Amino acid sequence: MLKPLLLLCGTLLLAACVRPSTVPKIQPLAVTDTVRTLTAGVSLSIHTQRGGVSARGYLVYQQPDSFRLVITTPFGATVAELYGSDDSLSVVVPGKRTVYSGSIRGLLPQSPLRNWGRMRWVMTPLTERPGTPGTRERLTAEGVPETVVYDANGLAERMTTASGVEARYQGYRLYNGAAVPDVIEVADGYGDTVKLTLDDPEVNQKLDEGMVHPDSTGYEVYPLDEFKGF
Repeated sequence: MLKPLLLLCGTLLLAACVRPSTVPKIQPLAVTDTVRTLTAGVSLSIHTQRGGVSARGYLVYQQPDSFRLVITTPFGATVAELYGSDDSLSVVVPGKRTVYSGSIRGLLPQSPLRNWGRMRWVMTPLTERPGTPGTRERLTAEGVPETVVYDANGLAERMTTASGVEARYQGYRLYNGAAVPDVIEVADGYGDTVKLTLDDPEVNQKLDEGMVHPDSTGYEVYPLDEFKGF
């Protein structure tokens, strides 16, 4: 009696061990539009070779390449504002009445500001129609080779350039028919990462012109490469 019972228990345990694991399925999304403008609250997690910091703020984006990122204290005071368009980047520090402005290409490769200069590249998948699930090789707008991995909905899951810069996208949801991820994470290949968690995005709403262009009236202006921190 004991031997058959042991045999039965062994069989059941073996069956439990070889049972295939359940892989969460990606929720199908009926994407009918692309992102032309976006505003959202953001939680920031920034890690550099010098340390890490977390902050909150909000992001404004306008296709094809204009953005504004406002970084605030827990009490809502503005620490800094970053404005980008094409190859230019401006860092506004209201507390010091200073603006650092210049070309992104002029920055050193390991400059942490370079991640913010990549916003146009990072936002590209949101402005495109879904692709074919799988992996695709292509060139960026600047002619740099990149690899894009698309999920089952044809939405970008990961983008990697030949130089090792990587962007990852998690948790897509639909807003006005356009797919927007909950989380965007960018790594520059030198150990620096920026993680943005988007909160309550508003998509394809009309933006005022001043929302994505800095006003440096009354501020001292310095070259971008002189920026040392907030």
